[in-house]
Amino acid sequence: MFENGRNDILIITLYCDESQRRKRYEKKRTEFASDSGYTDRHIDRLWKFGGGNATDAGQSVPAAAIDPNKIAVVAMGDYLVQDWDPAISYGVDPRVLCNVYETLLTSNPDGTYNNVLATECEGSEDGLTWTFKLRENVKFQDGTDFNADAVKYAIDRTIAMDKGGAYIWGPVKEIKVIDDYTVEFSLNYPVDLREIVSCQYAAFIYAPSAGEDLEESSAWFYECNMCGTGPYTLQEFSSGSHLILKKFDDYWKGWEGNHIEQIVFKSAEESTTRRQMIEGGEADLAFDIVASDAEAMADNANLSIEVTETEKNLQCFLNVEAGPFTDKKVRQAIAYSFPYQDVIDYVQYGKYATLPVDVIAPATLIGVTESIPYTYDMDKAKALLEEAGMAEGFEITASYHNIDEDTKKVLELWKSELAKLNVTLNIETNSWEVVYNKAKSSNPEERDDIFVAKTFADTNTSYGPYSTCVESGAGWNFSGIKNPEYDEKIEAAYQAAAFDQKEYITQMQEVGAEIADDCFQMNLYDFSQITAVSNNFHGFTMNPAYQGAVPFYDCYKGN
Repeated sequence: MFENGRNDILIITLYCDESQRRKRYEKKRTEFASDSGYTDRHIDRLWKFGGGNATDAGQSVPAAAIDPNKIAVVAMGDYLVQDWDPAISYGVDPRVLCNVYETLLTSNPDGTYNNVLATECEGSEDGLTWTFKLRENVKFQDGTDFNADAVKYAIDRTIAMDKGGAYIWGPVKEIKVIDDYTVEFSLNYPVDLREIVSCQYAAFIYAPSAGEDLEESSAWFYECNMCGTGPYTLQEFSSGSHLILKKFDDYWKGWEGNHIEQIVFKSAEESTTRRQMIEGGEADLAFDIVASDAEAMADNANLSIEVTETEKNLQCFLNVEAGPFTDKKVRQAIAYSFPYQDVIDYVQYGKYATLPVDVIAPATLIGVTESIPYTYDMDKAKALLEEAGMAEGFEITASYHNIDEDTKKVLELWKSELAKLNVTLNIETNSWEVVYNKAKSSNPEERDDIFVAKTFADTNTSYGPYSTCVESGAGWNFSGIKNPEYDEKIEAAYQAAAFDQKEYITQMQEVGAEIADDCFQMNLYDFSQITAVSNNFHGFTMNPAYQGAVPFYDCYKGN
């Protein structure tokens, strides 16, 4: 759900520098070995390949000469791959993994679905049984056959791993193989299973050759192994440097026509570096360009700046279990003090982000409210603080991830406005691990009053953000809200979607309005994805439901 890392999933970040990598390894070993379900042997196997490349893991294959017009070079600002196991992957990994692995279906922003590894799907009248007919004559990248057994294996294993986005499979009671190309899902309660099987996380179908043992199979993936049905497979990986995918010759769609045959993902942490790469012709695409660099490149005739609506937003969690935000009127006053439009104009140049319409979810998702009740209104903010007996002022703290310069600017602007209300905002920044652990402390007094982070949705509907950020005890409920009525209404809307999407939207909007009034979270703005694209690169598309992933198979180069 969150960008930039998670502490509840084993993360071994890879470094080129040996001493840095050893320090990181020892730190993560201490943090996760005791409660992650990974044994020492598993973690030590991760160490084996952590500082090298795919050659170390036995993956590199000498490549024949490739036409430069068949090679796409991508400047990446995030981890190249953060979690190699597709059952665990839960970050920006889809940018790479969506070109290696496929799902049964994919979703569209309008709520429709596309057949991929499934050719048909049908739900029963009671919404408790879903049957999928599978595509025939499909191979995994290790040469084994894709079939119903493989689907059952992959999803059963992902559920058993119980990490990353595996919670999406909560409604599933049993998966049955009917025949070689028919699989049936029995559910505990009715949902629209199409939404789940098309999810960008935890829905990848991968080959059974990884093995039945959970520990051993995950270790196999973390040795830089990949095995999906997608158009590309791993050629080479060098941590902190680059990752290369090459075409999978036996891909079921074939290679007739003009397609990219090799993708070179290059690591470039700074936006200015990515800008230099594409301006200098070193890259065909540059992901995650910041607004200031996008503005600087706007008049470059050799490239275009593509701005795509996304499923991401800048979310603000108010600590309702301790401090001044235990009072709803104080929370509402704070919401009215935020300079929504000024922040977009100053930080995002008025065009790389949009005003929120829902306090929890980005506007691109199905089921969001039509508008939030809060705008910048200092008179209302002052009146509410007076009603709460807080007009004389108080201090609050806000924390954020220290690599996020845009969030720093947002908080500094907000600090100036809060000062007009006699409210002192103390801004704290640190590594993701530190700010995350503080926000998740079991002692509300140890948490900051405000926690700000970029969030993204798992599926194409608002259910994902609402269930993970609002429901009592949910993983991303950083406000500490516990309201069984909200929980029941969110889940009821989710089940209604199995029969009637309009009813789902109605129910979600109703509970969304109640949550907005309660004001324990604030959506500060909805993000747009900024990508710089060379004029020589064609076919660029980006589906908001898939974390900035580009389907390179549909792209080509040429004048």
